Amino acid sequence: MSALQPPALVCASRSPSETGVREVAKVLRLLDDALDELSVYYKTLPIPPPVRVSSYGKKSSSGKHANSTATSRFPSSDAARFPHWTSFRIGESEFTLAYQRRFPGETDYERTVFLAKMTSESIMPPDRDVVVKFTHRYSERGHRHLADNDLAPTLHHCAYVESVGMWVVVMDVVEGRTAHKGNKLSAEQGKSLRHAVELLHAKGLVFGDLREPNVIFKPNAVCLIDFEWCGPCEDVDGKGLGVRYPTDVAMGSDYDWAEGVGPDEFIRKAHDLYRLEQICGA
Repeated sequence: MSALQPPALVCASRSPSETGVREVAKVLRLLDDALDELSVYYKTLPIPPPVRVSSYGKKSSSGKHANSTATSRFPSSDAARFPHWTSFRIGESEFTLAYQRRFPGETDYERTVFLAKMTSESIMPPDRDVVVKFTHRYSERGHRHLADNDLAPTLHHCAYVESVGMWVVVMDVVEGRTAHKGNKLSAEQGKSLRHAVELLHAKGLVFGDLREPNVIFKPNAVCLIDFEWCGPCEDVDGKGLGVRYPTDVAMGSDYDWAEGVGPDEFIRKAHDLYRLEQICGA
């Protein structure tokens, strides 16, 4: 028999629970150090002076006209409230963006949408109103295909920006009214919407989020917006590589989805066709 090793020479190992506790302790220590650094950083930031906004002429809660001055440290036009991403290039041409305001009614935490003024010496007129969208997923292919057929806004930029950590999409503002449940499409508008879906399906793409808020009425046609869910259809190759619904897709009778729609389920052409009939048959 071999002699036992002296205790001092035995390599002691830690149990999995001990190892886990030590790793968690390291993370907590790093977080504590980070909080200290953030505290020091924010204490050195200058506090902006209050901005006095006159409310003369507005009615108070009593119904009488008020003549007072409100104070706010963060006016809606403050540049700090807008993204730092303000320029992009197309070939040799550079385009700059001046953000105007956040898009009205936009509350989706997965994306942020702004109205902006795009300026460049290479376009006529040299500035135009655009929509700038920051989102975690987007189908440039689907958007450009419909834009080439006047069925989606003109697309100026669509790329993943590492400094933002999101896709940044710049497109023209589309004049028109958004469809709502109960709106009746004209024969021309219905034909236009069907044509848009057919064009996507012919390219092996599905739209996915074919709901009324994503359909803009023009006089004799429609325009589709929001291509976040658009992508390759599973039916193209049968390999399970098609686009899927988000895991947090809103369900319920109010949305009137087709059978088979659900979190992380494949988006199928049949789902688009079902929603198409719901909108055109309203």
